[in-house]
Amino acid sequence: MKYRLQNTSVFCFSSLLVVLILSCTVITPRAGAIPLFARKYKTTCFTCHVSEPMLNEFGRRFQANGYRIANSEPKTPTWDQLPIVLAFAVTPSVIYAHSRDNITNEVTDSRNFSTYGVDMLTAGDFGSRLSWYGDVTVDPKEGAGLESLFLIYHAGAINFTLGKQILRTLFPIQFTLGTTDYLAQSYEPFADGSLTNKGVPIGGTNTLLLEKASYAVSAFGWVPDILNGFRYELAFTSGNDGVDLNDAHALFLSADQTIYYANNAPFKVGLWYYAGKQRLYDFDSTNAVWNSDGHDNLLWRFGIGADIYDPWVKKINLTGQYMIANDDNIYNGSSFGQQRMTGSFLSLTAILLPEKVYTYGRWDHKEVNELKLTDTQWTVGLKYHFVPNVFLFGELAFDNQKIPNRLDKSTTTLSIGTLIAY
Repeated sequence: MKYRLQNTSVFCFSSLLVVLILSCTVITPRAGAIPLFARKYKTTCFTCHVSEPMLNEFGRRFQANGYRIANSEPKTPTWDQLPIVLAFAVTPSVIYAHSRDNITNEVTDSRNFSTYGVDMLTAGDFGSRLSWYGDVTVDPKEGAGLESLFLIYHAGAINFTLGKQILRTLFPIQFTLGTTDYLAQSYEPFADGSLTNKGVPIGGTNTLLLEKASYAVSAFGWVPDILNGFRYELAFTSGNDGVDLNDAHALFLSADQTIYYANNAPFKVGLWYYAGKQRLYDFDSTNAVWNSDGHDNLLWRFGIGADIYDPWVKKINLTGQYMIANDDNIYNGSSFGQQRMTGSFLSLTAILLPEKVYTYGRWDHKEVNELKLTDTQWTVGLKYHFVPNVFLFGELAFDNQKIPNRLDKSTTTLSIGTLIAY
């Protein structure tokens, strides 16, 4: 297990809570919505989702409006209404992986059950203006831990947050189930080219990765009067695993606009920008050791993308994003220097049978210039919903990584599993 809310009561919060916190970054990319929101309003999870965890336009607006439905703010705190309720989700699956080293011709096959944890989530209100969100994970390898916990203060059209949370990029929702995050958006400069332990942050595991929960304070909201809905977020973070601003800090901005075109089909365009500074260990070439004297790495990431539905049946969705990442002082295997990454993805999703059968496909590409690394991935999958909160999925992914004269590896992965949520 690796990682990638709702309304005014525990019930209303929990559906998008899992979408944002569980699906995006917390324990596993194979997670979906919790149906407490649907039970509260006597509807289904498809009110907010195309298919968990992918949001529809209603779900996006619900999220941007502070995880609340208009005119439904609580009059009394949650604990005066009912005991704290925990939701959970598990995703058992079977995975077959076939890898080939195209340089040495070595072939590796593996067949195994995935190790999966249980996510237990809770959310609710302290009153009409203050809400909380929490995610406790129980992992067979790592034990139990608090993955996310933050407060939201609702001030009219603006919502303020404080705590460990997911930054709301243009496409934070991982709609595939058996593979990793979007290659570009989950970019980590230390991990590419087998450089995981080189030039690590002084904060140890503390990084400024977009796809993981960050300690942050933010303001976000939705302005319905601008065309058909303008969403935004401004956040300041100290990183994923630390709160020392001397080790790492960054500023995050995002904005997107939805308009409706032919036959009232939604079309969304947006961008986000992430920039900061992190303190790294220095390499002592005389003694061949890393020391904590440290230096600063200035980094920034920029993404722009679009999301459009077909105007005829509104069951086919095309999504794309282009991203640039830059680090000015990263160890590249022999020295410190600039490292630039460019990447993009295109995805197509289709509803074959509403609320029953859903299919998707995605192309990802990433290039790290200084390492001469290219990484390309194709993914196709199919999901069948027995009921809204229980579904079976199958996914086939092909990935190829190349560094001239150093790395040329192809991996094919087949995943079959189910998601069970309550």
